[in-house]
Amino acid sequence: MNHFKTYSRRISFALLLLFAVSNLCIAQVKSYAKTAYGVSCKLVTGSMNIYLLKDDVVEVKYTSLGIMANKKSLVVEGQSVYIKNYQVAERGNDISITTAKLKINITRST
Repeated sequence: MNHFKTYSRRISFALLLLFAVSNLCIAQVKSYAKTAYGVSCKLVTGSMNIYLLKDDVVEVKYTSLGIMANKKSLVVEGQSVYIKNYQVAERGNDISITTAKLKINITRST
């Protein structure tokens, strides 16, 4: 009976470790583009859009699907005008988005 508990714990730990490692690859950024609304990132699995609403307000949308669903946000009121003055720079493994009041860093590997 004691061997069964030890074996069961080892299997549980191995499955947990496998699950954790497999999820690390999901959010890796393959490519990104500066858009009219902010920045669009293609991930290993899915995509992420960063909408720059104001110099100090952003909205982040993520999907595991290939294309972002066109759903109305329940949190942010619809906006047709986005800020125009922002910079996007890449330094090594990091992507930086800078507005007048915010600096957003995205690490490509996580």
